[in-house]
Amino acid sequence: VQHTIRLGMCKVNVGTAIWHAHVKALDECFRSKGLLHTIDANEYAKESVREVVSNAIHMCMSNNKA
Repeated sequence: VQHTIRLGMCKVNVGTAIWHAHVKALDECFRSKGLLHTIDANEYAKESVREVVSNAIHMCMSNNKA
């Protein structure tokens, strides 16, 4: 990915990876902790999504550019 960015690629789609991380974390949350309020479940899932986004930022060499 980094090589293609250097060659001029300007768009990387990470939406699917973010969606998968969120759904997987929600599934884990509901299975391990039982039924929780939606706000609690989303708070639980945030960390998984944050990790995927952070990895994508680093993969695209975009850290510290905003």
